[in-house]
Amino acid sequence: MYWMRLSACFMLFILFGCSSTPKQFEVLDQALDGIDKPQQSVVVPQSIMDELTPDIEGRILPERFDVMAKNNPARSFFMGLVDGMNLNILVHPDVKQRITINLKNVTLEETLTAIRDNYGLEFIRTEYGYR
Repeated sequence: MYWMRLSACFMLFILFGCSSTPKQFEVLDQALDGIDKPQQSVVVPQSIMDELTPDIEGRILPERFDVMAKNNPARSFFMGLVDGMNLNILVHPDVKQRITINLKNVTLEETLTAIRDNYGLEFIRTEYGYR
C-alpha cells in the first residue's frame, strides 16, 4: 500500500510538471508577433547626413613623387625639391652637405625625414613652410 501511494504521488508530480501554462505561450506569441512586423524607417535630415559624411573631394592628400639626386649640394637639392610646389623652404647657410638619394612615391615630409635620418639635417614645419 505504501508503494501505491508513493507511485500515485510520483505520477501526480510528473503530470503537473509536464503541463504547459497558457501564459508562457501568450508571451512567446507576443514576442514572435513583434518580430514579424516591419520596422519603421528613420528619416535622417540631410544636414545631419552632411555632417556625418566625410568630404572626400575637399580633403587634400599630400603630393607624392619620386626623388633622385646624386652628389647634389644640399642647398640646391632642397630648393629643387619644392620647385613647382606651393611651399617654401629655408636652408641655413652653414648647410654644406652633398645629397645622394633615390626614393619612389614619397611625400615632401617623408623625403625630409629620410634626409634627416641619413644626413642628420633637422627640419621644422613652420607656418610659412619648412626650415
